[in-house]
Amino acid sequence: MKQCPFQDRVIDYFFGELSFSEKSEYNTHLSQCPVCAENLKAIKLISPKIKSRQREQPDPEMLRRYEHALKQSWPVSSQQPSIWKRLLQNFVFKPSLTIRLAEGVALIIIGFFIGRLAVWQPSINNQLEKEVELSMIHANEQLMENFMQEAEILLLDVANLNPDEDEQILSKLKQLATYRNLKHKTMLCRHRAEQLGDDKLISLLDELEPILLEFCNLEDEMLPEKLSEIQFMIRESQLLNEIKYFNQQKI
Repeated sequence: MKQCPFQDRVIDYFFGELSFSEKSEYNTHLSQCPVCAENLKAIKLISPKIKSRQREQPDPEMLRRYEHALKQSWPVSSQQPSIWKRLLQNFVFKPSLTIRLAEGVALIIIGFFIGRLAVWQPSINNQLEKEVELSMIHANEQLMENFMQEAEILLLDVANLNPDEDEQILSKLKQLATYRNLKHKTMLCRHRAEQLGDDKLISLLDELEPILLEFCNLEDEMLPEKLSEIQFMIRESQLLNEIKYFNQQKI
């Protein structure tokens, strides 16, 4: 199975950890590689946070009236007056303090309402927020169930392999684990388990992660030599029984 050289960079791209040139290169790659595009789409579905929201633009007519009021209250001269002229203007020719305070309060009130329209984010319908939250929870749960099923199948195959006879199958299993991004899915499932406060699931992922890392990071020529060690890790950890119990609970 042919591997994509960019598939391990989808997490760095999603969390904004790539440089500008790397991001441009990866954007071009996403338009050409359906595998990486599908992986990015799957990660976006389970992202627990919305990175940004667009703000509504204020009414142009209201902004025009506001700018006109500002220009009338504080006309701007094309030339900067001297310090003596500014002192004379501020303390002699300006209206009384009461009038200036009234103008200031009026402008503050106008600015408050325009700012509310221009800057404050509109309140989102509670029902819509609940539907979005439920859909994200469902996507997270579905990802976790699929990951556990894939991990169980992989561990069963690896545990039952003969290193002398099944070298080609072993290489195919490693390619399949890399293609399905099992290492990255482990990180996403751990994040979800921490959100739920599920200590048992966190402990299960703590046992599963080093085995997946060991298996996926080995060179193909080292797989037969290290297979017995990986099989020993699987047997000692009782992972197969724990994952099987987890999957049975979800049925």
